[in-house]
Order: sequence, then structure tokens, then C-alpha cells
Amino acid sequence: MKTYVIGDIQGCYEPLRRLLGQLHFNPKSDTLWLTGDLVNRGPDSLGVLRYLYTIRDSLRIVLGNHDIYLLAAANGIVDSSDNSALQAVVTAPDCAELLQWLVTCPLLYREHNYTLVHAGIPPQWSIADAQIYADQAGQRLRHPPHCRQLLHRLYSDTSQRISESVVDQCRTTIRSLTQIRFCNAAGSCDFTVTDSTHPNITMRPWFAHPHRRTRDDIIIFGHWAALRGKCDTPHVYALDGGCVWGGALVALCLDNMEKTHCVCA
Repeated sequence: MKTYVIGDIQGCYEPLRRLLGQLHFNPKSDTLWLTGDLVNRGPDSLGVLRYLYTIRDSLRIVLGNHDIYLLAAANGIVDSSDNSALQAVVTAPDCAELLQWLVTCPLLYREHNYTLVHAGIPPQWSIADAQIYADQAGQRLRHPPHCRQLLHRLYSDTSQRISESVVDQCRTTIRSLTQIRFCNAAGSCDFTVTDSTHPNITMRPWFAHPHRRTRDDIIIFGHWAALRGKCDTPHVYALDGGCVWGGALVALCLDNMEKTHCVCA
């Protein structure tokens, strides 16, 4: 019995199956954790979701920003008519079944000493804080009327204005856990900075903030393809190997902390 964590799949169905083959993954005895972004950009998002649904009892998944976007597309909040990857999902006869399952996945998952999240955790949050905020937002996503309201707020207003409403709190939580890369000296997220060559030198990766409250916690994340699955910060494991960009799908075995790569040829 082994536990593996795999980074962003993004519709790369064939590399996923090849990587699981390399790992000799057995869904009847092994457990598979996924960092989110199951869909989009790659050639077969529908195939990924259908396959994962068949082994759902052996999975632990956190939602990524592309998964959230898929929910918005399926709810008519955003127009995905020019996105063939997402259109294949939202027009599939089993779309409702797949998305009813997908929306049950949390934004943050904790087990033993490990915390799984798609993008990261703001420096000023503890793991306990992040869990509370993630649970609150997840509950709203799983309630259809609240889900539509939250998704509309998430995609209809991209400003960083923060209000005291529960909807805006949940919006901030989703953006933080699924999109964070850089933050400023105060620990506030800056979602406009996506590249380390950005001229604003006051920005730093969330995991490199000197006062990060989670620095003693083991955190596993994806989202940041430019890192190519590498992070030198202690206790922090980056697993997005940029498969969809010609890199590799990356798996981490929690039993020995060894990584396995599957080049996405």
C-alpha cells in the first residue's frame, strides 16, 4: 500500500496513464493524491475526468483554478465556447455526474503531517486558518445556489477589493489557494505577478516569505509550471512539472519522498 501525489494533469490523459503504469499504481490498495487542475489545455480533459471517476475511492483531490473555471463554464458564468477541452466536458452526456463528483473535492486536504493545496497558502495564514477558510468556501461550492453566486462573484469582478461579506471572503480564499504565486512584504497576494522576472523586486514567492506561518509544515502544491516541479524550500514540494507545456508529469511517493517523472512526449 503506497500513497502517491501527482501534479497538475491539465487534460494530459495518456501521460497520466503512463505515469501510473511506471508507478505500478493499484487503485485497490494504493492511494493517489492530486494537486488539482485536472482539466484544460491538454488534449483529453474528459478522458481524465472519466478515468479518475472510475477510481474515485482511491483518490484525494484538491480543486485548482482550472477546475473552478470548468465549474463556472458548466454554470454559464463564463463563455467556454472557444475552448474545445472544456466544451468536450460540458457537452458530454455524463457531465452532470462528473461535476457533481468534482465539486465535492476540497480546496485543501490534510492527512497526518501533509497538507495538499493547489497553489499555496498566504504567509499570514496558519494551516488551521487555511483549513477553516477552505472548508467555508468548499461548503458554498457544494450548494448549487451559493455556488453560482460565488462563481459569478469570482469571475465577474477581478478586482482585489475585499469586503466583509461571506461571498467575498470565500472568493478571496479560492483565489488565494488556487492562484497564489507571489506576495508582497506584508504577505498579501499579488495575482498580477506571474513571473519571477517581474520588475517589482518587493514580490517574492509565497513559500519564500521570511515570516510565513506554515514554514514548519509539510506543504505539497502544483500550479507553478515554471518551477518544473522543483523547490528548494524545506518542507515544501512543488509538483507541477509543466506536462502540458512539454515538461513532465511528476509524482511524489509519500512513503519515501522520491519523485518519478513521465515526460509528456
